[in-house]
Formats: sequence, structure tokens, C-alpha cells
Amino acid sequence: MIMKRFLLLIIIIIFFACAKHQVKPVPQPIDDQSLPKLSIINIIAIEPLANQPTRRFDLCSAGAQSYKVTSDDLTNAAVEVAREVLRSNDVKIVNNSNKKIWLSAINSNCRLEKRAYRHEITLRILAGDSIKKDFSGYRSVGHVFSTRFAIEMAINQAVLEMFGDRQIIDYLQN
Repeated sequence: MIMKRFLLLIIIIIFFACAKHQVKPVPQPIDDQSLPKLSIINIIAIEPLANQPTRRFDLCSAGAQSYKVTSDDLTNAAVEVAREVLRSNDVKIVNNSNKKIWLSAINSNCRLEKRAYRHEITLRILAGDSIKKDFSGYRSVGHVFSTRFAIEMAINQAVLEMFGDRQIIDYLQN
């Protein structure tokens, strides 16, 4: 009986050790010191870029455990972070506005660098009729089990890069 329980425990451990993890980023607040000071009086719409194929990005692995994330999950988290940055600057956000920004996560990856896992994300931004730009963010963490946190911080960094771009700000202000 003890041997059966032991074997069952071993099988369960092996099963979970070889798991594939789907990372679902949760929008994280940006600390007040990092927030850009925006003076935008226009009403803004920020939306995920429509009709984009869902892509799966393979992230880091640790042994038999692997981590994956979808472009939709990354995009939705980035949209929420961008909306929160605008709300913190008292910018009114509506779904239907003349000033629109569309976001899409076009790449995400992870690589091992000197005892740290570097997680990167690239967001494509479309604004108005003529602005198309890519912004990247990254975060390095010491352990692969911090993958979700690293992706969330990389999203924050990419969104902050977007709101630091003069062309994007000029479009939103004029």
C-alpha cells in the first residue's frame, strides 16, 4: 500500500513538473514617479487592433516546464495599462472618439542572459491615419517562475515608451 502511494506521488510530481504554463498577464499599476505628465484635453479612444490573428509566443523554459503567452492576452493587458495612464492624467476615455490609438502585441520572447531571464515585448501602435510605430519593453528576472511578473513589467515599460514619444503626444494633444 505504501509503495502504491509512493508511485502515485511520483507520477503526480512528474506530471506537474512537465507542465506547459499559459501566462495571462494582469495589468499592473505604474508607480506615480514613473507616470508621464500629460496635458491632453481631447477625448481619446484606445482599442486593441482589430482583425489580428492570435499568435502564441513561446517564452522561457525550465527543465520540462515551458511558458507560453498569446498576443491577445498581451494586447488586452497593454490596452488596460495605457487607459490607466491616461486616466491618471485626467484624460477622458471613450470607445468612440476622433482621436484613436490601436495597440497590438506583435512579439514577445524570453532569453537567458547571465543567470537572468530577459522577457521582451513589442507593441505596435497605430494612431490616426498615418502614425505606425513599434515600442518595446523588457524586464529581467532571476527565475523563470517570475515570467508573468516580468511580462507585466515589460508591458508597462513599452506603454511608457509610447507615452514618451513626441509624435504620439502631438497627435493626442492636437
